[in-house]
Amino acid sequence: FPYTTLFRSANYNYLYTSKNDGVRLSSTSPHSGTVRLEFNSHIKDYETVVNINSNFMGKKDYNVQDEITIDNQTITAYYEAHVDAYTMIDMSIAQYIWKHFRITAGVQNLTNFRAKQVSFNSSTSAGRKYFVALNVNF
Repeated sequence: FPYTTLFRSANYNYLYTSKNDGVRLSSTSPHSGTVRLEFNSHIKDYETVVNINSNFMGKKDYNVQDEITIDNQTITAYYEAHVDAYTMIDMSIAQYIWKHFRITAGVQNLTNFRAKQVSFNSSTSAGRKYFVALNVNF
C-alpha cells in the first residue's frame, strides 16, 4: 500500500574553551549544528527518497603557537588566526525500482563553499560536486 513519510532532525552544539593566560589555543568552533530532512514516498514496487543535509560551522578565533628563530635564538610566539563561519548543504534523490535497483543523483556542497585558505582548521571542500550512482542488490 502507498505511504509517505517525512523524517527531520536537527542539533546544535556549543563548546566553550577557556583561555590560558589570554591565549586561546583550541581551534574548535564554539557554534556548530546540523539539519537533516528526508522525504520518503512508496508506491507499489517504486520508492523515492529525497535527502537534504545541512552542516553549519561557526566562526573560529584562536591563537596558533609557533617557534620563531631570530639571530640563532628560538622563541615561542603566538599569532591570531580566524576562520569565517560557513554552511554546507548536500541534496540527493534516490529512486528504488523493483527492490533490486536504486538510482541516485545528487549535489554535494550545494552552496559551493570553498575556504579562502585551506588548513587543518578549515573546510577542505573543493566546491560543488555532482554525482550519479546505480546500485544493484541481489
